[in-house]
Amino acid sequence: MERPRPQRRGDPVTTRRIRRTARIIGVTAAAPWILLGVLGAFGDDHTEDAVLESVLLAAFVLIAAGGVGIALRNESIGGIVTLGAGISLAVFAAVTAGRNQWLAVLVSGVPFIVAGSLFLVCRDAHRAAPD
Repeated sequence: MERPRPQRRGDPVTTRRIRRTARIIGVTAAAPWILLGVLGAFGDDHTEDAVLESVLLAAFVLIAAGGVGIALRNESIGGIVTLGAGISLAVFAAVTAGRNQWLAVLVSGVPFIVAGSLFLVCRDAHRAAPD
């Protein structure tokens, strides 16, 4: 019976799994935010403070979703954009959330941070792959 080889850092199967996981997490994190943004644009609750927060939140979410889209083609740039936008979104959620700050951070910023980090790990693993 042949012993299975341990997977190296540059193993193409591992890289493919990391890339697929990052894509699933990124798209799954971006889709509800985009849906909520579209539905929220038609709402009637538009106070001045809510408009400023909504604009900032929409900007961070669009940048993070755009980073995921870029990462589907170029993991390096897309991973950096997604990671940066995820950190910004997490900080924004922590500052603006009321009582459930950790929940807001976990729901809003952390999925983009994880996806961006996985895209960057995948990029590094791809570069380290033997020819």
